[in-house]
Amino acid sequence: MKNVIKILCIIFFVHGAQLMAQQLPLTSQYLTNPYLLSPAFAGYNEDSKVFLTYRKEWGDIQGGPKTATINTYFPVSERVWLGGEVISDQTDISKVFKAQLSYTYHLPLGPNQQLYFSLWGGLFQNSINLNGAIVSDPNDPILVGNSQLTGTSINAGSSLIFRWRDGNLGFTAPYLFASEDAYAVGSGNNLLVIKPQLIAHVTYNFRLNYNWNLQPFFVYHSIKDSPYQYDVSLLTIYKDNFWGGFMYRNSGKAGISIGGNLTKQLSFNYTYEFASKGILANPSAVHEFMIGFNIGSGEKYKSNRWRDLLNSRGYNFN
Repeated sequence: MKNVIKILCIIFFVHGAQLMAQQLPLTSQYLTNPYLLSPAFAGYNEDSKVFLTYRKEWGDIQGGPKTATINTYFPVSERVWLGGEVISDQTDISKVFKAQLSYTYHLPLGPNQQLYFSLWGGLFQNSINLNGAIVSDPNDPILVGNSQLTGTSINAGSSLIFRWRDGNLGFTAPYLFASEDAYAVGSGNNLLVIKPQLIAHVTYNFRLNYNWNLQPFFVYHSIKDSPYQYDVSLLTIYKDNFWGGFMYRNSGKAGISIGGNLTKQLSFNYTYEFASKGILANPSAVHEFMIGFNIGSGEKYKSNRWRDLLNSRGYNFN
């Protein structure tokens, strides 16, 4: 099976086709780390955070996709937050690296209403390790004398979130510009293609009583000239410290998440994804882990659960 993965990675080059890699590695951790969904969430709960995430797909297959992510955000003034993210995504001989820095501004609009706006710039790099690649023609000019193909692109993104009480509606453009960057071999037919994308998301945190919250999510992904994708998720939260969630993705995946705040500074989340239909049934296993660190106190900004509950019932105690 490992050889099959290598063949799939290299076939784009041997046949002179464009490579349009999965430009944003999939994740379910936005349920507890929404910065992964939109950098405009930086400072949403007035806490400075660092998150470490590791995702392994096709658990029983050597060379299956593995993604490691680190992201952080912190305030530089009352309304301005800075953030950063580094992603390394590898599938056998194919590797994607992304690094970005973000700027987020919080604009109060009125009672219980805020607008969050974010801009960021980043580096996107895709590389193919040709050593040991299995191809039909080892003398193909793309392969001869090359041990690695690398394409690099610089791009920018933006996002906007409107917040009303405990709900929000947002839009994210991860890549504002379309770009085609030739690989080091200089062939115009072998490109790293970045296409404009749009992510729309909506959620509301329903406070059922003093102990329990229920938070549904809907996330829509659109990439030019590619099939659309959407996630429907539901997160149940107990005493603001423990949670469990379920996610369904229209590509044929479902996932179960569980996690909690282990201490005031440390949180943990685990997600198991499985195929719900179609060819994804094998391989299917996905394991994703996240550790969060609170590096700044937000207690002076945070509402307690009694006040949040009263606000959600129409009282204004801000």
